[in-house]
Amino acid sequence: KKALELDPRDVGLLNDMGNEFYFYLRRFDEAYAVLDRSQQLAPDSETVRANKVTLLQGQGRLEEARQQLSQLSENATDEWVINARVNQALYERHFDEAVRVIEHKLTADAGQPPDFFDKFFLVNLGYCHEWLGHAEEARNAFTRAVQAIKPTPETVAGPDANGTPTTLALAYAGLGEKEKALAQAQQA
Repeated sequence: KKALELDPRDVGLLNDMGNEFYFYLRRFDEAYAVLDRSQQLAPDSETVRANKVTLLQGQGRLEEARQQLSQLSENATDEWVINARVNQALYERHFDEAVRVIEHKLTADAGQPPDFFDKFFLVNLGYCHEWLGHAEEARNAFTRAVQAIKPTPETVAGPDANGTPTTLALAYAGLGEKEKALAQAQQA
């Protein structure tokens, strides 16, 4: 109840509560209530709408999620929207669509240092290419992910809120580097 009394400056906090905290606890009704309040405070927020899509996806309500996604701009640059689009494509096994969305995002970010989403999307890109039978493209994506997360052999992918060590473990696994993947997963 306290969260529903927050002011518009707290939309980010509400999004985090609805999309992450309540989602992970599988308390979907409370998550929707918090995101509904967030949407009242920021009615044009693509992030809020994408977070609702993520909740629908988490419940397996893929048709509703697809409908909600169709209401968002195809050219949206919000990383949560892109993440929701990629997840939808993955859930529906439309790997070519996921590749298109990820490559569009990475092209738009060209020349900028990769952020968490870029690194995570590179790993997803690798697996999508693998599932499509594009071995070389998969290897390139996994290699780019490793280089983005661990630019030098001495770089340590320390624990963080985004799960970077886990993302690195997945990239190593995609490259077939079992020992590195297991070591990184253990560290994660």
